[in-house]
Amino acid sequence: MWIWNSRRSLWRLLSFDDVELVFAPEALEAVADKAIERNIGARGLRAVMEGVLTQLMYDIPSDHTIEKVTITADCVKNGAQPEIIRDPEHAVRRAKLKTGKQPEKKSSAPAS
Repeated sequence: MWIWNSRRSLWRLLSFDDVELVFAPEALEAVADKAIERNIGARGLRAVMEGVLTQLMYDIPSDHTIEKVTITADCVKNGAQPEIIRDPEHAVRRAKLKTGKQPEKKSSAPAS
């Protein structure tokens, strides 16, 4: 249950930047193993996951081409880089969606 809640909250955080976060099943097992190894219990699972994702949480908002991030067991065990899928068109779509500007309404009334 703790892994699921932690994973879901981190997924939500990255979804604000329109990025899909995927944990390989082996990665989740590695997170649990690392928590057991450190003797930090169930609440420490989130700390282990955040340790893996810390740099990504800083990089993703500034790299608009990132579309999907997959966390593998090697990321958790050995500090390897996650699998990142980039799409140059992704940046263009995000720029259009996140402008915050409303289209101007044209008035049919004559100017006075």
